[in-house]
Order: sequence, then structure tokens, then C-alpha cells
Amino acid sequence: MTLAALLWRRNHSWFLLWLGFVLSAPAGGTPWPHEPTGAAELLTAARTARAAHAYPAALRYAEQAAQLGDVATQADALAELGLTYLTAECFEAAAQHFQSLAQCFPDDPRGPTGLAAISLAEGRLEDCEADVAKLVAQYPKAVGVYVLGARLYIERNQTAEARRYAERAVALDPDNPEALAALCAVRVMERRPDDVRRLAERILELQPANIRVRRTYAQYIRSRKVHPLPPSAAQAAYLAAQAARQQHQIAEAKRHYDAALAHHPTFFAALLSRAALALEDNELDNAEQLARRALALDSHHPLPHLQLSLVHLARHEAAVRELGAQIPQLTFAEVTHQPEDLEAVFPNYTTLTPQQQRIVLATIAPLAHLLPTLRRSGAKHWILPLDRLLGDVPGCAALAERTTFDGRYYGSLRGVGGVVTVSGIETLYAVASGGFNTLAHEFAHQIHSCALDTPTLMRIEKLYEAAVREGHALDYYAASDKFEYFAQGYEAYVSTVKRRPASPTAGHTRDELARRDPQLFALFEELTRSPHAGTQSYRYR
Repeated sequence: MTLAALLWRRNHSWFLLWLGFVLSAPAGGTPWPHEPTGAAELLTAARTARAAHAYPAALRYAEQAAQLGDVATQADALAELGLTYLTAECFEAAAQHFQSLAQCFPDDPRGPTGLAAISLAEGRLEDCEADVAKLVAQYPKAVGVYVLGARLYIERNQTAEARRYAERAVALDPDNPEALAALCAVRVMERRPDDVRRLAERILELQPANIRVRRTYAQYIRSRKVHPLPPSAAQAAYLAAQAARQQHQIAEAKRHYDAALAHHPTFFAALLSRAALALEDNELDNAEQLARRALALDSHHPLPHLQLSLVHLARHEAAVRELGAQIPQLTFAEVTHQPEDLEAVFPNYTTLTPQQQRIVLATIAPLAHLLPTLRRSGAKHWILPLDRLLGDVPGCAALAERTTFDGRYYGSLRGVGGVVTVSGIETLYAVASGGFNTLAHEFAHQIHSCALDTPTLMRIEKLYEAAVREGHALDYYAASDKFEYFAQGYEAYVSTVKRRPASPTAGHTRDELARRDPQLFALFEELTRSPHAGTQSYRYR
């Protein structure tokens, strides 16, 4: 797993949520207790609904506020409409409202800043950079301009510039969640884990439903709490649920988990497992309630944070589709394979749904002829369920206690590559809609560590050195070492379509790889045609 996976790669649309800069007052708060009436109440309700990823409701409230309010309220309502459409990936509608805001209120920085944000979301970085320069000169105290500048230079992989903009945004408004989130992202790039944790905790106080930050935070924490054993009746029900789940008897498993929780409402493992099944069946309210109960018992355990982040992400995705955003929907053809080799390398492959199996097969297909080599080396690639940690995987217990080079806890990660590799099951969900393919990245690590001969390994190292020297590595993380260079390249190689907006490390495609790094592309073309077996064995991320 790469550094940027912390922030956005699990689902490309998290990057848009990152673009929730200060076009309006900070979002957050509790759900509106009654149907709002006045213009001020309607605007507050709109912001609260947007923070909860209820975008259709947010639009309705903002439109009503525009009709009822005075001139200042109309400006706020236009900004809120533009921001909500932007967050929901409806760029044309967002642009219309930001243009209206810019035309009707020429002194308001939110109109032109919103239009510049659309340029960034659509990947028009040169346009955005020119706009940011003008906006800084025209609105030197507008927090949103500096947040946007930080996002731009993060996309550009220019850490120093991103830091300068993010720190300026926080200086202007120390409690603004978007400014804090931009600075948090910079601290991730700078490998400053203590700062990342501190900033993430503050952001989650302000925006509990922040998908990206909660997902990031989950990888920087590690629980040391020992949960007491539940009563025997609860344990028996939990074991029965686990057995039913292994047999794909999901309704029966749910019944037994519920029984375990009836016997012992604070049964931490049962809460996590029942929440995992609720998430898989899109029972979002139930999943959220269960995950929050688990979080109340152990606030430093990564899985309740992961599950809450996925609940919010599912709500975001549903609302985006309801508003008609143009989201690619990939299909995956059946791929022939040797089941003995496949199931030896992917031990829990048969527990996946047919759609998940097709995604796995399509992802590994270009290098599937190397599965026998992986099998002979003893390589295993586990698909990690939503209620399991890395340390639960055979061979990873010792690794779980270590930290990564950038300060995250291995035991809290959802993707690690090497002889024993894991990919979180949630990472398969994003692939079908053009998201980052974490499985491809981790599988490439496994190929690199277990299945390539020495000449090929030396060739990768030389290609990496040239890419860094000549500045054509795909992104800042690909440039961090030869392992991430290869893994990022393979992820791009298998990605024909990516959903915009995507992060600087999550948006690469096959065409981009061929254009930006043709020699690495040529290597993958060769590797797909003939095996390069070897005996090397590493673990890395």
C-alpha cells in the first residue's frame, strides 16, 4: 500500500470531498431537528446535510434559502449550491452556480475560487494554477483560495508550495476543517505522523463524517486495549456466527451475531463482525450504529474508524448517483485460470462474491502466468474482511507490531505487499467505478518480491533511477523507491479508465503510463508475454 492510500485512493471521490474548501461556513453539526423555515435556518440545514453526504437535501434547502433570503443570503446560497454540486461530481451544475455568484457578486471570492476548483477537479492543472495566482493577489485573506492552492500543489507533488499555502490557510482560520485537512495532507507527505494524528483528531471533532480524514486516521492508530472475555453464551453465539459465515450462510450468521450482542452488548468483536455484514448488505444505519458502539469501547482501534468511513462513503456514492453524476461503470469479463495456482496464492478467493472474483481475475490477468512461481515461493495474498486486521493473517502477527517508514502502524493497514500480502476487501468496491486498484498495487509488490529474475530486477532499478533523474515517475510516491515505482506502474497498466477527480497517486491510466514512462510500459508489455521467475523475497509497501 502506498502513502497516498491514506488519503484518497480507496475511492477517488474522496478527493472531491477534499475540495470542500471555504466557499461557505464550515460544515458540521447535528441533523436538523425539524424542517427549517427561515433563510438562515435553511442555509444551516443545507450545510449540515452536505456534511452528512445528503446532497439532494442540501440542494433543496439551499434553493429555498435563495428564494427567501436577502442579498447576502443569496450569495451564500449560490456558494452552497455550487459547492454541493462540486462535491457530488456534477461539474456543469456547479459551474453554473459559481458563474452566477461571480457575476452577481463580483467582490465575492467564492465564485472564481469555485470555478478554479472545478478546473482542479477536472485535471486542468495549468488553468487552476493561473487562477490561484490571480486569486491570491486579488483576495489575500480568503482562506478558500489558500486551501485550493494547497490542493493544487499536492496534486503537483510540490510539497514545499503545498505547505506554504496550507499553513497560510490555517493561520487565517485555525479552526477551519478544510484548512486543517489540507495541512494534514501535507504532513502525510512530509512523514510527520504525530502531526497527522493531532490534526486528524481535531478535524474529526469538527467534521465527524469526514470520510478521508477518518480513513487516514485509522492507519495512524493502534489499540493496545485488551477486551474482556464475554460470557460463555455470547462466545458460543459468536462462534456459531463465524461458522455460518464460513459456509456463506449470511442470514444465519447475522442471527447468531445479534444473539451474541443480546447476551453481551459490549462484545467488541461481535460488534465489528455484525457491522461488517451490515456494510456488505448496505444496511448503513445499522452499520453506523454498531461501529459507533465499537468506537465508544475502543477509540484507538482502527476498524471502527474504517467502518464509519465506509458508511459515510456509501452514503456519498449513493447521493452522487442520485444526482446523476457521470461515473464510469466497468464490467469484468470472465478470465480463465488454473484454480489450483489461484487458490493456493489467494487462500480465501472462494469466499468472495462472483463480482469480486471477476475483479481479482481481471486485475491479475496480465501477470497470471506467474502464479505458479508465486505458489512455489510460498506467496499468499489474503483479501482482508472488514472485521479483521493484518495481525489476524497467518504470518503477519509479528509485522503488525511494527511501524512503516512514514509512521503508520502495519497492524492498522489494509494493504501490504510481499511474500504474505493483504488487500482489504473494501478496496475491490472502488475498482468497478474507476477507482484506484489497490489489489493491483499489492499484487505488483508480490510479483516484484517473489517472481522476477535478477536481470529484470536490475532493469526495474535502472528504470526507476532514470525516472527520478528525468522527472517522469508517475507521482511523488512512485518516485519514493523502486518498489513503489513498479507497483504504481502496474496499477496504471491495468487501469483503462479512471474516474475524475482522482488524486495525484490514484488517477493514473494505461494511456498515461505509455505516454509518461514508455520504457516502464514496455517492460509490462514484455512481462505479460513471458515469465521471469526468480527466488528473491522481500517485504515492503
